[in-house]
Amino acid sequence: MKILLVDDEEDRLNQWKRQLAAQSCLAGATVNGRNDIDQLLRLLWGRRKEARSTASDDYSGHELDETDILIIDHDLGPQSSSGAEVAYLARCFSRCGLILLMNLIGENVFDLHLHPTMELFADLEIGSAQISNPGLWGGDWPDFRPWSWPNAFEAVDQLRQRSRAVAESVDKPFLTTIGLHEDDAGLLPRAVVDHLWKGSEDKTTDLAEITFRDLAAAGRGILRRKDAVPEPALARVLASRVGAWLEGFVLGGQEVLVDAPHLALRLPSLFTAGGSEQPDLRSTIHYGWSEASSTGSQALADALFPQNGWLSRPAWKWRRIQNDGRVAEVASPFGARDLDTVFCEDRSQFMDRSTAKTFKADLGTPFDRRWMAGPTGEGFGAGVIYLPAQRLL
Repeated sequence: MKILLVDDEEDRLNQWKRQLAAQSCLAGATVNGRNDIDQLLRLLWGRRKEARSTASDDYSGHELDETDILIIDHDLGPQSSSGAEVAYLARCFSRCGLILLMNLIGENVFDLHLHPTMELFADLEIGSAQISNPGLWGGDWPDFRPWSWPNAFEAVDQLRQRSRAVAESVDKPFLTTIGLHEDDAGLLPRAVVDHLWKGSEDKTTDLAEITFRDLAAAGRGILRRKDAVPEPALARVLASRVGAWLEGFVLGGQEVLVDAPHLALRLPSLFTAGGSEQPDLRSTIHYGWSEASSTGSQALADALFPQNGWLSRPAWKWRRIQNDGRVAEVASPFGARDLDTVFCEDRSQFMDRSTAKTFKADLGTPFDRRWMAGPTGEGFGAGVIYLPAQRLL
């Protein structure tokens, strides 16, 4: 695993390299840093200019093309482009893998919007205070670990898997490729769709008919109007942006798709085991695809989203499961239990409702009211700032 850090300040690069090297979950990873921003930009601008004028093959020959995880600080100095601009150029004009953008809104901020910024081409936005948080890299976390984070190591392979799927289906309807179907398209809130598809001059075009290549058409919010990229790069761009939309807005909204912790609070009977009447909530935090496919519940099995690399965690189709008479709460809605437990998005943990705080996310669904634990006095939860404050309830 090759990790490349990009910032204009060498001292900060060295600090982050030391922090990452100290993490046992990163053992075996090669971590390098670059502060020659102008040289990196010249490479990417040159490739961009060439791609606009002539057809080109996929990229190779530079450290960036061999990087599995690219981590860019947003502030690259007053004389340089922003980290967000470098992220766009790197995604379009290199073969780099996962892109993490640091410090876009602060070094230690929990964003209460709970969704990605689609105009950015980073796969994840974090503050540099969290760069060595084990929860980001697949390790255990004691106090703070946003639920929206993927396991960064696993996300590298998932991005590659999605890129292959796009390359094989670039001229086919994108929804069916990612695991949604025509009936699912009608359930997607307009606000969610707008983050990916701004519409077409052809007003009769149905979302279920839109291809990956349609999404990339000039002026539609994926590639910039004058930019062109080789087909392999186009597949990576689309895999990144459509993946961010599906995970951040469709699953993040918990309306069309719902993941294990949120589903367990709505329908706890689905997560009881061993004859117990109490749901095993804690186990749902660590649900992988193997656990999701072996629950013993046919209702869950029938509603399970396919394991195809497009989601970092298991999810179920909510409309299908909420109407399934085999589910106890559906068959007997007046007998459903109201749990005093909530799921905290900032810690990825369950807490008693009386000790948690609530806020309103910005996902455009009926499930925008969420819960958080708030900052802690030590560890990675210390000093976290929750913004924007007006979303706190």
